[in-house]
Amino acid sequence: TLTLNPLNGDPALVGREIRNHLDAADIKERNCVFCIPLSWALSIQTKVPNIPDSDLPGFLEIEAERGFPYGPETLSIASSVCGGVGEGEKHATLVAVPKNHLLQLEKALRAAQLRPLSFTLGVTALHGPERERQQGVLTLEIGENTIDQQITIGGGVASLRSLDGAIEVEGAQRSIDAEGIAREI
Repeated sequence: TLTLNPLNGDPALVGREIRNHLDAADIKERNCVFCIPLSWALSIQTKVPNIPDSDLPGFLEIEAERGFPYGPETLSIASSVCGGVGEGEKHATLVAVPKNHLLQLEKALRAAQLRPLSFTLGVTALHGPERERQQGVLTLEIGENTIDQQITIGGGVASLRSLDGAIEVEGAQRSIDAEGIAREI
């Protein structure tokens, strides 16, 4: 747990705090892949019409422009296409992270003497969409304050959500609201 917020803290100080944690754990590796919290991301889903595969990137770009509240030039956008429950039906999940978040984080990681090779969402690193193509898979990542949910099916990510109220805090104790999670699922 960091005491400084990597998004609005001084990158040099955030980097120093990260470096102190790594030194205390005797971690010497400099290359890293950083898992971004799902709460930093925006996501939208869209039905993919029956179009040639060569037209798919252009279609998804238009959907991103229409669906996200910020221009695509200010976002880092990724997409995942999955098969639907109907015959030949496809859906796409578009995920965007503000580029300024990534730039701020990259400055802090470099100040910590790290070389970020990639950024990914933590929950998507737990279960890739390429596994279990036909059966759907629900993945839950329990974090410090939230539980992130991913549903994969048909070779792609069908849904990403952060369940903010799923962890209840009473004093120093944390508990999981199982009924709330079941309701949200």
